[in-house]
Amino acid sequence: MLSFTALTRLRAAEIPRFVRVPELGTGITAAARYAWRKPGIRWPLVLMVFVATFGMTQNVLFAAAARDVGFDTGPGGYSLYMAAGAFGALLGAVLSTRRRTVGVPVVVTGAVLFAAAMIGTAFARIDAVFVLSVVVLSLLRVMFATSAEALVQLSTNPAIRGRVSGLYLVIVAAGQTVGAVVVGGIVQTWGLSAGFLVAGGVPFVAGCVVVALTVRTWGLRGSGSACDVRGPRRRDDSRGR
Repeated sequence: MLSFTALTRLRAAEIPRFVRVPELGTGITAAARYAWRKPGIRWPLVLMVFVATFGMTQNVLFAAAARDVGFDTGPGGYSLYMAAGAFGALLGAVLSTRRRTVGVPVVVTGAVLFAAAMIGTAFARIDAVFVLSVVVLSLLRVMFATSAEALVQLSTNPAIRGRVSGLYLVIVAAGQTVGAVVVGGIVQTWGLSAGFLVAGGVPFVAGCVVVALTVRTWGLRGSGSACDVRGPRRRDDSRGR
């Protein structure tokens, strides 16, 4: 009901207009080509491939932590881990609202920090320490995800934004689906610590590689490093540049 009311209150005259760009093409392949040539879209999507596939598998890892391969805390422990994750995610969402700008450096740093938190969780041997680690990694996961999605949205021409957003969602959904099977198999074979090490190690390596490839352009105009997330965009992106 609230959504319907909000839609009826939209002022059509104040909705920004944009110019359609025929040369962008149609379909998901056009979105992929467009995303690849823009660093502010390319690098968040590349990082999301690894983070979604390996890092965003907390449900599998929490379930394993509650079993005998982890802390053997049972259903109550699983509920506690999920609650701790939700609390961390809430904190991450609140902190994300205080961000004024977002760019490639912010996204890459967020991915590396989240991956490092996953690796650190692999060495938690006490249940209380594990719960605290869950709060931290969940906070960092949300901060990375919100910064990555914001940069993708703000760096995309409105004429193709829907398709780029669809590409982003496909990467997240497919990555989590495949990752749950892969990480679950690792936990079943080598244990909980190995699962967290892989879940954090692969995104960490990917983040370090992206750092090496992009660090020279950090702070340069056109590198996607200064998108304002609190106000209207000031540059004209109607031509998809």
